[in-house]
Amino acid sequence: MTELLPFSNIAPSKMHLKYLFTILSPFFLANLNSVDAQVSVQDSLALVDFYNSTDGPNWRDHTNWNSSSRVGTWTGVTVSGGRVTGIEMMGNLIKDTIPASFGNLTGLVFLNLIDNQLSGSIPYAMGNLTNLESLNLGANYLTGSIPSSLGNLSKLKYLYLYSTYLTGSIPQSIGNIGSLQTLDLQYSRLSGTIPQALIRENFMLSLNNNRFNFADLEPFVQAAKTFSETHSGFELYYQDQEIVPIYHSLGTLSVFAGGTPANNTYTWYKDGAAVATLAGDSSYTPTTPGVYYATITNTVVTDLTLTSDTAVVNYTVPETSHGGSTTITESTTVANITDGLNIIATLIPTGTTNKLSGEVTAEVTKDLSVKTTGGIPYVQRHYDIEPASNANNATATIVLYFTQKDFDDYNSYVTNNALGLALLPTNKTDNGKIRITQYHGTFTGTPDPDNYSSGSTVFITPAVEWRDDIQAWTLTFPVTGFSGFFVSTAENALPLTLINFEGNLQQNTIVLQWQTANEIHTKGFEVERSADGNSFVTIGKITAVSTTGNHNYRFEDRFPQERINLYRLKIKDKDGWFTYSHTININFTAPSVVMEVYPNPATVALHLRVRAEKAQSVIATVTNATGATVLKQPLKLNRGLNYPEIHISQLTTGVYYLNTTIDGATGKITFLKK
Repeated sequence: MTELLPFSNIAPSKMHLKYLFTILSPFFLANLNSVDAQVSVQDSLALVDFYNSTDGPNWRDHTNWNSSSRVGTWTGVTVSGGRVTGIEMMGNLIKDTIPASFGNLTGLVFLNLIDNQLSGSIPYAMGNLTNLESLNLGANYLTGSIPSSLGNLSKLKYLYLYSTYLTGSIPQSIGNIGSLQTLDLQYSRLSGTIPQALIRENFMLSLNNNRFNFADLEPFVQAAKTFSETHSGFELYYQDQEIVPIYHSLGTLSVFAGGTPANNTYTWYKDGAAVATLAGDSSYTPTTPGVYYATITNTVVTDLTLTSDTAVVNYTVPETSHGGSTTITESTTVANITDGLNIIATLIPTGTTNKLSGEVTAEVTKDLSVKTTGGIPYVQRHYDIEPASNANNATATIVLYFTQKDFDDYNSYVTNNALGLALLPTNKTDNGKIRITQYHGTFTGTPDPDNYSSGSTVFITPAVEWRDDIQAWTLTFPVTGFSGFFVSTAENALPLTLINFEGNLQQNTIVLQWQTANEIHTKGFEVERSADGNSFVTIGKITAVSTTGNHNYRFEDRFPQERINLYRLKIKDKDGWFTYSHTININFTAPSVVMEVYPNPATVALHLRVRAEKAQSVIATVTNATGATVLKQPLKLNRGLNYPEIHISQLTTGVYYLNTTIDGATGKITFLKK
């Protein structure tokens, strides 16, 4: 949006000296001292209508307006010979639209409403003011086009319509005003053909900061140059036109600047640096992602450089098989493996001892249809990533890319074959069902699961995100060792069978239970909890029995969050491989008043579970059996469930009492210090 510039903010220049001349002209100064007289009913009614239509009561100064006082005493009004001849109301908070009846003020010679809040279009009836010599409506919120009726103002010398929202072209009729000396249209939204009749001696035309392109300006500027070869005094300003749109189609960028193509030169920029200069044709095909824009110059319209808006060019996920390579150095933080604008994979070196380094090649394979291994289908797009050195132990985080069509084709296969597997996500929302199977070793023949030499596998649940900028899914996960990566929804487990995994709420504790069978080489379980299904944290660890037969496990979450709690098991074997169980959710809402301690007896610290109705600071006081205070500790509570701690290691063995006042209620809990 173009900013409206009040008169006082326009930078001084040669072209703007005429503003002061107009506003302080001898004509205006003389009229300020003219003899006051009654005016015609026509003028009085027009002024009253103007007052009522433009929120007159809230003008900055509306002295005597709409009153019985002589019109000549109304603020800003000049009267001569029984007619209103001048209105000077700069910056007077005049707003809304100028009424059509304003055209009845046919005696007006001078009108200055600069720097107000007028909106709407300029009334066509303004063309009736045939005595006007100076018309200034600049720095207002005027919209619509310049009415052609202004061409009737045959005595007009100065026309100021700058800093508005006027659109369309300059009416040809404006060029017919033979007395016109200044036409200031800067900082508006005008475009189109410019009347060549405006090219004359001792004339200033200001068109800068509009929407004119080279097609609009070329013939006018050429005519102006020819005129200036034999005449003097014609001033033309057309710098800094509005940005032109940029078009992005089929991988090619282009702009339209108008004008004769052979006269135009296009300079393309990527991330602020020039990357190409083209003559005649703006079409440019980027080869790397970045923010692109163009500047355009014209050999005729030499005082103007047009600038385009910007286009963000991103990597694309290819629909066919591609390969590429990159070299990881010590300073590399993120490395994209690409084939031009085709993104294959992103690598983030991690760790210290085995941090990924050196040359890495990657291949993305897009099968013609969904294939299976061991009866389990996998997504048609799969990856092989191979470091040149330390491939078995190198550590990094990997980002792989998939289209929605990849997932849709997999889902169709699962559904059409009634496999009973979970489906991959749709609607740009992860459903937690994506699993990556990693096959170690190198492949022989084609990069299919059964062709990898090692045969060992790792089952990974990645972080999943839909990215609108590249219209693709990203799967992010850490690895130790590189090889092939395949996506499905199969709950491939480590050497055990997870018979069930469930949880329930018992008092204020969530109890998780699961049963396994045929544990072979299993190390243990990590219990993970999340509030949103994306970020899980470990809240407990249990060692596996790691023998055949059925085994039952139990874990108590004594500190659940007061909301939906999502739980899953991270099942690990003794070689470090792991997989995840399905996720269960349990809603926990604490009682309206709750104050519990755990453990009891306690030795080092007393864990509290406290529910507060509002955020507050309280003092917890510990007293002994005789009632003497032995410990005080401030507690800062948030609204809802809180889990503060009180350190009691300094207390001697015995019975104590924890005293608190929360939400106005006093509580007392007995605990034993061991």
